[in-house]
Amino acid sequence: MSSKLAGTDSSANKTAKSRPRRGGFAAAFVSFIACLVAWTLPAQDLPQQQIEAAMTLRVLSFTEWPQEAHPIQIGVFEDSDSLTAFQSLLQNETFRSRFEVRLIDRDISSEQLRGLQAIYFSEPDLTAIPRIVLRTAGQPIVLIGAFEDFLEMGGMVNFIKRQRKLSFEIDLKTSRQRGIEYRAKLLRLASRIVEE
Repeated sequence: MSSKLAGTDSSANKTAKSRPRRGGFAAAFVSFIACLVAWTLPAQDLPQQQIEAAMTLRVLSFTEWPQEAHPIQIGVFEDSDSLTAFQSLLQNETFRSRFEVRLIDRDISSEQLRGLQAIYFSEPDLTAIPRIVLRTAGQPIVLIGAFEDFLEMGGMVNFIKRQRKLSFEIDLKTSRQRGIEYRAKLLRLASRIVEE
């Protein structure tokens, strides 16, 4: 896989390699997100939570776990607005039968954590997030964030805004340690891939 990657981000604490965006699939991905968000909202209204929820569902659609789960269980960490955004998107037939979402908090039990395939964090929490990363270590749970330095906190997929455009980065090493793989089409869209 590394032979297909180009470029190195020397500013990162970990060795990170970037992959250029590819035209066809990237355009289709972005177009799908725009259409999906427009389906649930008035044209002039595009809240960040809705866009990030849509991107999360698409990323998870191209994610592979050691054991398949139907539906995929997503925990939204302590953010009721993001939960509402996910719930509105799950009205769409594309996602309705594939995902279930629920609000979780820092006191979630170990048993409840084991029932999740993904956790979405919308905001940094320097106390709670490291604890959840530690508690889920080695488990096939995709940790997705939407703020700077989430990968450095132990996250696996992070949405970042660069020059007014939303993109995402993936920590492939951490993901594979948890038994998580991503399809090649998704990896080609990532603005940064951490492998070491």
